Amino acid sequence: MSILGVDTSTPAGKLYFYYGWLGGNEVETIRESTQAGLQAARARGRKGGRPPLDKSKVEMALLLYDSRKYTIKEITEQIGVSKAKLYQVLNVR
Repeated sequence: MSILGVDTSTPAGKLYFYYGWLGGNEVETIRESTQAGLQAARARGRKGGRPPLDKSKVEMALLLYDSRKYTIKEITEQIGVSKAKLYQVLNVR
């Protein structure tokens, strides 16, 4: 017998089919658990993600960057943000 192109008449085919089903089922179980957890957190008033960057830090980062006296690394160390976050701020303007 062949199911989804897998010959289930052999022990190897049965094993392959079983683990394929099990893996797909596990992914769905994880997805459902994650969604339930997110909904429960929202019901408790929790928001996801990181908090926005403080406006004073954004202003300072922009001033330092526009001065052309500091490298990106120096700005990130002085402000206390990652390079990715600094580039996000710079791309928004």
